[in-house]
Amino acid sequence: MSSSGIQTRQQTGQSAKAKKPTAKSTEVANTSVMEDTEHRGAERVMSDTEFKAFVVRSFNALNDKLDTYESRLCRLETEMSTITEKHNDFERALQYQGQYVDDFQAIKQENMSLKRNFNGQQEEVKILKDKIERMEQYSRSFNLRFVGVPEEKSENTLEKIRDIVHKKFSLPKSLCRIWSYSRTNWR
Repeated sequence: MSSSGIQTRQQTGQSAKAKKPTAKSTEVANTSVMEDTEHRGAERVMSDTEFKAFVVRSFNALNDKLDTYESRLCRLETEMSTITEKHNDFERALQYQGQYVDDFQAIKQENMSLKRNFNGQQEEVKILKDKIERMEQYSRSFNLRFVGVPEEKSENTLEKIRDIVHKKFSLPKSLCRIWSYSRTNWR
């Protein structure tokens, strides 16, 4: 191999055990070494200018590929950042929803407790109403009500009641004990 060119393995006589070239190295070798069809098996050696041009083209191609990969990497980083943001937003939303669920459960339990208390209080109110009704009936059990007694001007209501009891029930006026009385208008 000369200092100004590249030779292929076949032409340098390397053994068959030598490492097989990869697809990329074969492509580079094919572009860097040109075979002269007129001289079978003879290798054409690149000049320094051709070699420099080849290296510049190769570096430019590599730079283009690197720029493409960098561009893709930037897009992937942006997409990953967006996905991370969405994931974080989703986690915050789940935590917020979790708080709502906890609050809802607490409110539901409180509501059930209030319903039980309300039902108990309704039952207690019913019992108290019945008791008041019985007490009122008992308190009225010794009362007499006279309906349809005409009212006279400057009457003595107590004497009028004693007269009615004496006439209707045939009781002597002396046995008729009245603790309280009142005249009401039932119109």
